Amino acid sequence: MNDPNPYGEPPRNRPASQSDDYEESPSGMRIEASWSGPLPPPEALQRYDAIVPGAAKRIFEMAERRHQHQIDQEKSIIDLEQYALGLADRAASSDAFLNKLGLVFAFIMALGGMGIGAWLIATGKTGGGQAFLFTPLTGLAGLFVYATRIRRAESRRNTDNRSAE
Repeated sequence: MNDPNPYGEPPRNRPASQSDDYEESPSGMRIEASWSGPLPPPEALQRYDAIVPGAAKRIFEMAERRHQHQIDQEKSIIDLEQYALGLADRAASSDAFLNKLGLVFAFIMALGGMGIGAWLIATGKTGGGQAFLFTPLTGLAGLFVYATRIRRAESRRNTDNRSAE
């Protein structure tokens, strides 16, 4: 890319990374301008408007639409997160309700079995009565031990996960 120099110097090679928007002073110093953000500086807007009438207004409108789009996207992400948290809360409360309901039914069944066992013992059927009396108690004790082990293992996993973070 050999470009003639406006100062009458012979053409020379320009680095590939150099942009077309540069000026060179007679001292050989290069002046380059750039900007970041949605809008160019006012001087650039004036030049755009001189080339294409109404360009500055269109650039402003484009920046406003882009900004509004970002706000809308962030709002929808927040709405989705809140919806997901609501679902998680409902699932957790539903789980808690079902767990409590299961405990109530287990307690009722254990009391029923123990009541049948007591009735059988009172009517003289001691062997069957003892089986009906102690089977629910053994089942409840086993369930208590199992649930305790599960809670301990879950607590260890949660502790390990927190320490890993």
